[in-house]
Amino acid sequence: MQVVNGQYAVPVDVTSGKIVFTSDEAGKNELYTFKVTDVDPDSPAAETNDSDDSDNSNPGKIDSEDLGNISFDHFEKNEIDFTNIDDAKEDGYDPLTGNWNVTGSVDPDKVASLIAVVQGNSENDPANLIKFDKDGNFKFTFKAPETGQKAIQYIYTTKDGEKYRGVIGAIVDFETTTLNVELPTITNQPVLHILGTANDNMSGYSVIIDGNNIFTQRNTREVNSYPESGQSLNPYGPYNINYDVNLDDNNGRPSDHIITIKVVDQVGNVTKKKFNVHYDPNYTGQPEITSGVDMPTTSEQPISKPRVVIPTNNSSDTEVSTDTITLILTHNAFVYDGDGNVVITDGKNTLLEKGNTISAWHKGQITTLAGRSTFKSVITSM
Repeated sequence: MQVVNGQYAVPVDVTSGKIVFTSDEAGKNELYTFKVTDVDPDSPAAETNDSDDSDNSNPGKIDSEDLGNISFDHFEKNEIDFTNIDDAKEDGYDPLTGNWNVTGSVDPDKVASLIAVVQGNSENDPANLIKFDKDGNFKFTFKAPETGQKAIQYIYTTKDGEKYRGVIGAIVDFETTTLNVELPTITNQPVLHILGTANDNMSGYSVIIDGNNIFTQRNTREVNSYPESGQSLNPYGPYNINYDVNLDDNNGRPSDHIITIKVVDQVGNVTKKKFNVHYDPNYTGQPEITSGVDMPTTSEQPISKPRVVIPTNNSSDTEVSTDTITLILTHNAFVYDGDGNVVITDGKNTLLEKGNTISAWHKGQITTLAGRSTFKSVITSM
């Protein structure tokens, strides 16, 4: 059995219930999930099993930029970016309520109706029908987590009866990094030993002292927290800072120094502290210890900004489901293309590691491809 998406396919061992996923050649992770079932996909029971409230009689096509029927003020269609708290607030997020206000417009001469699945999973829920004015302007709201991935599917129908679907959303991290360091305000030692700890709720943060990146943590790409799994979003934990700064830069004479230390996470949230240290080789008193001055900061550019790209094949048989299921990968897997060949990257078989969290559409819906039972999947997270 294979999980397939466009030109990529991944074999699945349904007898053990193991889960695998694949990624594209550009390094953008595209994730897959499945459910184990003993129902024949060609049987009437399978049709009953996969039924939901969506209008499967007319699933429609995937929306694309070149159609020009809809636009969003602060979201790219069919792309899900990593977002920090400052960027989110600029883009319509209200940290007091947790609501994200989405604004945009449709072409009122072409679009007859608009749906955004913000309530439940059904596109047929009246609460998901979005009104727009005579100029095509619309607004709707969804709840965003403080950390994790949120994808909202939108569906619009044109006046000639064509239906199109797409996704907007973000992978958010609104929790700031932590920094614990204590330094003397005055010292007679020519070398300042900086000791302390830095940490973040997610992996992939960096520690920077006086502009020097002294540490960058490995990034697991985990974005969704599942307490029941017992797994942390940051399995590596805090970093123990041990860094030396030369204070004797004035030929043995007293000198003043400003030490800046900051911790930046993978989406650009930053904690920054400033330390004023006076060096006097003749000082004989007891040093006063300070934990530094917290510096006002705005979020920085992410250390790395991976983007989830939703496939945009507009063929008439392209389907998108409103329902998602999310699971944690339990084993490593090779990546296969649509012909069943292992995908080669840098001369090696492409191997994908266990432990990643996935969220995929179609609820693991089974279909048939080239005579094999397969699972349809469209990506919603990484």
